[in-house]
Amino acid sequence: NIPLTSNGKIDRRSLPAVSSEDLIQAEYIAAQTAEEKALVEVCEQVLKHSPISLRDNYYNLGGDSIKSIQIVSRLRQRGYHLKVEHILQYPVLEELSRYITTDFVVIDQAVITGSANLTPIQRYFFESGEIVNKNHYNQSVILKSSERLSGNVLESSIKTLVSHHDALRMVYREEFGLWSQYNQGIEESHYRLEYFDLRDSGSESEELLRLQEIGENLQSSINIESGILFHIGHVSMSDGDRLLLIIHHLVVDGVSWRILLEDLGTLYESGIKKETYALPSKTDSFQSWGHALEQYSSSSALSKELVYWKKKHGREVLTTGLDISRTVGWFTSVYPFSLDISDISQPALVSVKESLRNIPHKGIGYGILKYLGQGLSSAERPSVQFNYLGDFDDATGSTFQYTTENMGDPVSKDNQRTDILLDVSGMTVNGEMTINFRYSDKVFDSEISGSGTFLSRTSFNPVQLPG
Repeated sequence: NIPLTSNGKIDRRSLPAVSSEDLIQAEYIAAQTAEEKALVEVCEQVLKHSPISLRDNYYNLGGDSIKSIQIVSRLRQRGYHLKVEHILQYPVLEELSRYITTDFVVIDQAVITGSANLTPIQRYFFESGEIVNKNHYNQSVILKSSERLSGNVLESSIKTLVSHHDALRMVYREEFGLWSQYNQGIEESHYRLEYFDLRDSGSESEELLRLQEIGENLQSSINIESGILFHIGHVSMSDGDRLLLIIHHLVVDGVSWRILLEDLGTLYESGIKKETYALPSKTDSFQSWGHALEQYSSSSALSKELVYWKKKHGREVLTTGLDISRTVGWFTSVYPFSLDISDISQPALVSVKESLRNIPHKGIGYGILKYLGQGLSSAERPSVQFNYLGDFDDATGSTFQYTTENMGDPVSKDNQRTDILLDVSGMTVNGEMTINFRYSDKVFDSEISGSGTFLSRTSFNPVQLPG
């Protein structure tokens, strides 16, 4: 008998648990066509699962929206075209392979220069009164190499990286209270690379202290009006070298880091071997993306989405025709989301999942409506902010490994939001997931937060989710 609730619906909470032995194992079907083989091989690389059958489901293999972008990018390098939305809509690989084509839109590979429209997330950044120190708002990564790094090869790799990824050469100007961005060319250097030798520090603890001081200086010295938004510290220590990579958040996000780290690792390793290596072809530029969003802001499709954000229903798909699978920039979408778990007929997780699925195009329309026109008023201020950066395993090549050593604060303390009760962020590195909780000391004391029980003591509404 199937257990029912008092309303006559299935009581999911009372259903017996399902073990792995109860699941029907899909028959293994090997890839046959060139497209199927390419898809399976790329999925095995990105999802770190082998062997993969054509009958396997992308989500069951651990796939998500971030990894789908990586799959699209790697397929493109093999000469195949597949859209991210196809991966998410047709997760069984056998069916998904039918949407792989060899038809490509030719994308101009020339150096991008000229004025670029500010995107919604960038407008949010400049208009936010809580981001006081506009210059000190970075994302940063510290890498370790057990071998001594070649300064010449490293600089050549960084130079190629900045020349290839156009958004890293942005410069910002303020005039009469309004900010604008301009994509500079490659005639001048648009990065700062410094070398430090800490091997004479005397002790490991002293080395780590000096490493933190170097990081603090590099983090706090970016000036967005200088046109140098990328600071690199090459640091020699007693147990190997460190590479401090610091980029202003205006031109980078979590997906961008995966692209940059993979490219940097490949460029450096090719340089050490004295091999010639050309980075994969560029996809549509961040400049083109900003222009496309500006055009979409006045479209009838977005007008329909306005109803959703005012009344919380409906679904619309944003289509720009652009391929940004290998484009570096700040593409994050920030949007409000109210948690409604009043339906007791189903588990809260299921209810939240379905509500998230109903958000049009993962919330990108909210920022376009709010910052690019059509008069969407500000929503209620969120009490919880959540951001998951995804899986960063094996993104750096064989030379570099991630390390968690302190390299200073990426964001100035002047920019710490005081209105957010709880800020939750997480990422997975080398198979280990880390979740960070930052909370308001005006609401929670250290004893409550340390116990891990404070999450159930307050009702949070709504949640702000960077996409």
